Amino acid sequence: MIDGKTYLTLRQSLELLWRQGGIFMIDSILSNAHVEEYCNNEGIQYIPVSINSWSKSLLQILNDSGAFQNIDFGIFLAKHQQEEDALVNIFAMLGKKRRILLHFEANDYFPMHQGGMRALYNALIPLRGSIAAICIHDSYNNSMVKRINLTFMNKIVYVSYKHNEATDSRIQAIINGLVTNHINYSIDKEHVGYRDSIRKYEEEIGQGARIIVVITDDYLESPHCMYELTQIWKNKNVKERVFPIIDIEKYPRDSEGLLKSKAYWTNERSKKCALLAKETGSIELLQRELADINDIIDNINNVWTYIHDINSLDMMTLTKDNAQYLMDQIKESFATEKAGTNLQTNNLTDINGTSPYVAQNGNTNLNIGNNYGIINLR
Repeated sequence: MIDGKTYLTLRQSLELLWRQGGIFMIDSILSNAHVEEYCNNEGIQYIPVSINSWSKSLLQILNDSGAFQNIDFGIFLAKHQQEEDALVNIFAMLGKKRRILLHFEANDYFPMHQGGMRALYNALIPLRGSIAAICIHDSYNNSMVKRINLTFMNKIVYVSYKHNEATDSRIQAIINGLVTNHINYSIDKEHVGYRDSIRKYEEEIGQGARIIVVITDDYLESPHCMYELTQIWKNKNVKERVFPIIDIEKYPRDSEGLLKSKAYWTNERSKKCALLAKETGSIELLQRELADINDIIDNINNVWTYIHDINSLDMMTLTKDNAQYLMDQIKESFATEKAGTNLQTNNLTDINGTSPYVAQNGNTNLNIGNNYGIINLR
């Protein structure tokens, strides 16, 4: 069974291919079974194509593969003089109902002449988003292909919530959804071990690339939960990183709720100040707790503006069916994220715009010239 990290890597790499279109060579330890399992889980039609001859045309290779038994290639070739025109019509017909991944299988190289590569590329580009092609292999030597080293960050989805019996089943539904969708996740009850630092984990949540935040009345009154929330805000990009589930009754989602929450934490600060005034011994912990409350109060306007403004569906909707709607939103955010990358290319004479080295980091698009490339997943 494919593990969560491998699944996420496949999703990130293949979603890039859907957007770019064309054919890509994936140089990886991933097996054909990994790709097939991923496609089956994602509702993608997986079509393996075995290549066993250098001399055959691409149409002959597809015809011999056995995956296109219901298609008369001769009819398409008779209608279209150019092989790529026939391929466009064949692929367009195949991709009407759902996305397709053509997986060209070869042993140690891709035995297709440059004419076949060009025809395949030209046929796939107009159908970007619905059909793409890959090949997994150990080595590749073709002057038409750029070599690309692409490293994706291993994203983890954190869950920030307050333990209580009323929401435990909903939290479990979220965990089930993360597991079912092969999304790497971290939650305190599973990942904070014996003798681990709770505070360090709360700060780790604040730095998370994606955080599901389950905001309930008792969450808003928990020092630990609100500390996590202040850490999330300190690390910015809240709109991109946070997936909220807001289920509050005690606090209205408007200025009245803001004032009520601020009054609660102002009162908590007064309690700590009173304790601090009486304490004659070590006061480090009290001072830290007071500092945390001050941070909560300083950040509370930002939090409440977010709660008031964000269009959050109700708890039941977002957690039903093992939180599948929420999972789809998270997967989409990973797929469309402009991840930092390093791109290395060969000096090729027949591809325009190729540079020996390109480095891209942060929110920039990865541009794969001519839509040929090898993606190395490590």
